[in-house]
Amino acid sequence: MNEYWKAHGLGNDYLVLDCLPSEQNNKLESVRVQKVCDRHRGLGSDGILEPRLSERADVGVCIWNPDGSIAEKSGNGLRIFAWWWVMHRNQGQPLVPFTVDTGTDIVSCVVDPERGWVDVEMGRAHFEPSQIPTTETVWGRTIVLDEDVLTVYAMGIGNPHCVVFVEDVDALDSVTWRRWGSLLESHPLFPNRTNVQFACVLDAEQIEIRIWERGAGETEASGSSSCAVACIAHKLGMVGSHVAMQMPGGRLDVSISEDWQVQLRGPVEEVAQLTCLF
Repeated sequence: MNEYWKAHGLGNDYLVLDCLPSEQNNKLESVRVQKVCDRHRGLGSDGILEPRLSERADVGVCIWNPDGSIAEKSGNGLRIFAWWWVMHRNQGQPLVPFTVDTGTDIVSCVVDPERGWVDVEMGRAHFEPSQIPTTETVWGRTIVLDEDVLTVYAMGIGNPHCVVFVEDVDALDSVTWRRWGSLLESHPLFPNRTNVQFACVLDAEQIEIRIWERGAGETEASGSSSCAVACIAHKLGMVGSHVAMQMPGGRLDVSISEDWQVQLRGPVEEVAQLTCLF
């Protein structure tokens, strides 16, 4: 049996394997993750956050997708993990920055329990193909899916993202984008697959998005997706450096510095403490 703690960030829900890193000896593996995340036969979630020891940071985490693959980074996952680490394992103090090792990156987090927020310094935005990664430049590139012609932009922030802009916000509620997301996730341009976002810029400070998450499919909210869309829109001159990202689950706030360091702010809500029999 394993104990899990569950929370969500705007409907994007994660389970945290509820143990100290020193107590964790790689208990999770792909098949078990798939079974636990199953919404009908398991506990159900958009992923599992597994505490790990780290020599580079205050604590480490392995971010599992529900299909049993491992994600390099997740903004909502990191905010949920940070909340659990500070509020339930007494390893830090609220409002005091601490570091988390994702396995590919080190991020800084601050938990504000009074407001229910977590701030995460998500790292630097990258646009070079090798750093996303993509097999070639994907910036304003045309991709044909069946009979649909899409213009796509790619960037990386520790994990890969592909963004499609639409002019009409009503298009974000069509069925078509889900099919596009599924096809783009595994497009040959993205050797590690990719997260996919569909975005409509509302004004210089607001963007509405829909998310197809790599390894999870449609999600109500995504932190790294919000950062990716904001950065690409900012680079294209569509928005400023502080952007409110609107999603079906709610709002996240993204700030971009002159050297493309990205900060994410958003809420975390606790759900349950759970025991899984497998």
